[in-house]
Amino acid sequence: KKKATAAKKTAQYSNASIKGLQSKRSKLQKDIRQQEKALRNNKADVQKRLKNLMTINSEIDKHEKNIQQIESEIKTLDNNIRILNAQLKTLESQLKERKAKYIKSMRYITRRHTVQDRLMFIFSAESFTQMYRRLRFIREYAEYQKAQGEMVKAKQEQVREKQTQLQQAKNQKNSLLGKGRREREALEGQKEEQQKIVKTLQKQQRTIQQLMDKQR
Repeated sequence: KKKATAAKKTAQYSNASIKGLQSKRSKLQKDIRQQEKALRNNKADVQKRLKNLMTINSEIDKHEKNIQQIESEIKTLDNNIRILNAQLKTLESQLKERKAKYIKSMRYITRRHTVQDRLMFIFSAESFTQMYRRLRFIREYAEYQKAQGEMVKAKQEQVREKQTQLQQAKNQKNSLLGKGRREREALEGQKEEQQKIVKTLQKQQRTIQQLMDKQR
């Protein structure tokens, strides 16, 4: 009777142990499935982040090419501005020379040619044609010098206007260059952030894989 009772208890213990092991096994399988799901999600997230990194790198390359183009255009504008500055100095020198000639001619006419002197200069001509030429010379000489000075000043104004336009274009290009560089820095920041996230996810991936291997 005692032996039968002991056998019955042993059978109950064995059934309980088997059920306990089955329960643990089911729990482990459930944990493994969850870990596998987490691992798949992790891998998908890593792939997504890597794809974002490729997109960001592509955008950075585009911005870099745009910046290089802008820098090249700025160099061209700088060369044009230097040429215009040289032209401006030449025109200023010409203008100074024209002004000096104009002032000299006016002083000559004022000092040497009173009304009486002018009349004598005109009427002492040997012919009517010569008289007409002298009269025309007196009238037009100073005006000619003044007109030449005005022409130089007009040219000088044109060059200054062009120089202003080029400087404005350069300022605009510098603004675009600054904007491009800021955008590139922002993209570099995004890239660095994505790289950190990818590293963290990959570390989590290794941890999950190790846990799954241990559970199996």
